[in-house]
Amino acid sequence: MLQQAHEAMEKMSALAAAVKDERWADAERFIHELSTTLDALSNGIGEKVRAEAGARKSDERERR
Repeated sequence: MLQQAHEAMEKMSALAAAVKDERWADAERFIHELSTTLDALSNGIGEKVRAEAGARKSDERERR
């Protein structure tokens, strides 16, 4: 996931440069690439959050 976060930052920088230079086709491509990367990253983080929440619930049940 860390690699995906770095990729998202690189794509965001590329997007900003494309917008600055008014390269609209490139900007659109970078938006789509960034969106895909962020979706994957969001899914991965969501899985980690759910797993962590499940582990906490198990710990709470064991303590009772």
